[in-house]
Amino acid sequence: MPVKGGLPVRRSSDSVFDMTSIIDALDNETLTGHTVTVAGWVRTFRSDRSIALNDGSTIRNLQCVIDQEKMDVTTRALYHERRSEMLR
Repeated sequence: MPVKGGLPVRRSSDSVFDMTSIIDALDNETLTGHTVTVAGWVRTFRSDRSIALNDGSTIRNLQCVIDQEKMDVTTRALYHERRSEMLR
């Protein structure tokens, strides 16, 4: 399996999804101003707008701000469904 940024590049069918590790997203200054794809688990979720995301590549988290106005309808519905499950 090919490796990029210290993590395996995930393959789906014939296309390749380049995943950026969170340690690279935090430390690699050449990524500043570029769109990257990261994946991981939510460590904390605050104020209905802020997520601390981690993938195990570092003990630090990537802080993500959610702009609900820019979410498509399907993503927004899934987001609210998952959020209500977490609050139960």
